[in-house]
Amino acid sequence: MLETGPADTLQALNELMWRQAPQQRGDLMACSEMLRREGRQEGESKGRREGRLEIIDGLLREGVEWPLIHSAAGIDEPTYRSLKRDAANGTEQTAPR
Repeated sequence: MLETGPADTLQALNELMWRQAPQQRGDLMACSEMLRREGRQEGESKGRREGRLEIIDGLLREGVEWPLIHSAAGIDEPTYRSLKRDAANGTEQTAPR
């Protein structure tokens, strides 16, 4: 909400938070930074996962067999299918590293 809401709403919320809790500004900044870091990590993880799935899609189009894909990407066919289904449904999970 804080990053996607209208700018005037965000500004008003920010001002209200600073007026209501001036003694906790450090805590608010630490919390904000923690949330920002978590969002960045989640985005990076999603990007890596999508990249791996795209590579696997390409390998499959070229006729590469699953034993080689599994060896190279670390993802077996059932996991790949599950990740693709979750991505299509918007319920992504963490892929194996």
